Amino acid sequence: VIRSDGLKLLIGDHAQAQWTGPQYPNRTSQHSSCFKYDMKTASCVLACEPACVFNVTEDPQERRNIANELPAEVIQDLLQRVEEGHKGSFFPSRGKHDPRACDAALHKHGGFWGPWKI
Repeated sequence: VIRSDGLKLLIGDHAQAQWTGPQYPNRTSQHSSCFKYDMKTASCVLACEPACVFNVTEDPQERRNIANELPAEVIQDLLQRVEEGHKGSFFPSRGKHDPRACDAALHKHGGFWGPWKI
C-alpha cells in the first residue's frame, strides 16, 4: 500500500531484502547487508512484524523504517487498506523456502540465480 503522502507498508517476512551495489551482482555488492562473498549461506530477511513503514518520497531506497515514529492510527489505516485489498485476492501456494537456492547463487553461479536441485 502506498498512500498519496508516500507511505509504504510492508507486513510479514520479506526474503531477499537487500540493497545492491551500482552494478549487480559484482564486487560493488560486497558491502550489502546480506550478499557477502565469504558467507556460508545467505540470510536476507526483513521481518516486518507487525509492520514496516517507509516514506518512499523522502527515502526511495527504503532504508529507514519509520513505523515506530508514526501514530498508531496511521499504521491501522494502512493495515485496513491491505485487508480491504486482500478480500478480492488469490494467494496460491508457492511451496517452501529452500536455502539451497541462495547457496547456489552465492557459490556456484557467481551471484546469479540458477539451478540448485539435482
